[in-house]
Amino acid sequence: MKVIIIAGGLGTRIAEETEDKPKPMVLINDKPIIWHLMNIFCLQGLNEFIISTGYKSEVIETWIQDNQILDSNSNKMKIATINTGLHTQTGGRISEVMKTLPQEKVIATYGDGLANVSIKKLLDFHTAHGKFATITAVRPPARFGYVKIE
Repeated sequence: MKVIIIAGGLGTRIAEETEDKPKPMVLINDKPIIWHLMNIFCLQGLNEFIISTGYKSEVIETWIQDNQILDSNSNKMKIATINTGLHTQTGGRISEVMKTLPQEKVIATYGDGLANVSIKKLLDFHTAHGKFATITAVRPPARFGYVKIE
């Protein structure tokens, strides 16, 4: 199973950090947010990533090309990028990546979506309910958007 990371937005809410780089490349303890995100997945057994880029895509592409990117256990991550355009919305980015992965099950997340989620429990829940998709959200709703659940 591959992980799609949506990392193409403008990052306008932290513009002072994203003038020269996309938000997932903002550093936390000398490593970009996106590394921390991928490391969380690697620690749970998922190490293949497709990063959907847009804004400042070259920053992410250069970081990948210039580094042998290892998780915290020194395992090499498998990373590809697809430039899905500057103004493409979330669904469009996922759709573009899915064209390269026909019929494959994936996990999709935002490039700044750091969270404490058990991927095994999430996949078990998804399988047990037999639905097309499963989404995680936070409570209370974030101030920049929400998911309406019925």
